[in-house]
Amino acid sequence: AAIQNFFGKVQDFASTPTSIPIRVTVLQAADELAADFRAQAGKLTNEAAAIFSDVDEQLNQTNALTSSIADLNKKLDSLGGDPSKVNDLLDQRDKLVDQLVKFVGVTVEARKSGAVNIYLGGSANGPKLVDETGAKSLSAAKAGTQVALTLDPYGRSTPIAKIEGGCVGGVLSFGDHVTSALNQLNRLATGFAASINKQHAQGLDLKGNFGLPLYTSYNLGVEVPNANKGT
Repeated sequence: AAIQNFFGKVQDFASTPTSIPIRVTVLQAADELAADFRAQAGKLTNEAAAIFSDVDEQLNQTNALTSSIADLNKKLDSLGGDPSKVNDLLDQRDKLVDQLVKFVGVTVEARKSGAVNIYLGGSANGPKLVDETGAKSLSAAKAGTQVALTLDPYGRSTPIAKIEGGCVGGVLSFGDHVTSALNQLNRLATGFAASINKQHAQGLDLKGNFGLPLYTSYNLGVEVPNANKGT
């Protein structure tokens, strides 16, 4: 592993601190370790981007379903619940609701006409996705590596803290784990860089000057002072 290689080179350097070739191998190992941190962060960042794309696509499908349910509601309301006229519409409604719950967890409340109100989440206290006025869409936006959710973005835009249930809820939950892993990696990298830089500053270069920072914590790049290269 890159971190084991780095500390191995540091041990070699401690044994022969004036050796130019050893100093070079330490810097190379430090650069490889920084590249490893950046690669891991890159993988997690790419995963977060893929999660956003997935959520965005699934919300588009969710919105298409709620829009279709709202259209059926209008037809059902206009027919007044007459069994001889609404049975086919009720079957269509049920199929659309069955598809909807595959994407998001909802609560369905039937009206007298057979039309339905649909609420996001596990109770009728949740945000309304479909009611007498029609359907309200859900949208996703990037917020760093996380996904910010909004209900009715082109109307009374309301932030949604989370979506549970269905494919969207599952993907968002996985996204939380990815964000947590990336935050932990960033803390590890920043702490490691600070610790190494502190130790490095206590040593002397070949000209007798105190060491400069080895790492830049912003992207874990490796700074190579001229004295450390032996020039």
